Amino acid sequence: MRLELGVDETKHVILRKVIVQHKEKFFADMVADVGASAKASAFLFVHGYNVTFEEAARRTARLAYDLGFDGAPVFYSWPSQGTTLAYTVDERNIEWQRRT
Repeated sequence: MRLELGVDETKHVILRKVIVQHKEKFFADMVADVGASAKASAFLFVHGYNVTFEEAARRTARLAYDLGFDGAPVFYSWPSQGTTLAYTVDERNIEWQRRT
């Protein structure tokens, strides 16, 4: 086992910023990324419980990198507080999310 206290940008996936886009631009960019890939590919990652938006983004990026994925990696992030103690909040948020 090894304990790393700092983030090494040469070894870790780092989420630097989140850019909010209109859905039309998001889908246009995704279609362009799929079209630019050799096999017109995309994959969708849907994370489980107790995972924040940021962690889901990192996991998606890590999967795409580790697999050498050529295409559009996309993730769906359930609204989660990311802690076991906030499970009831997450349940209410999921119910709200299902209706949108």
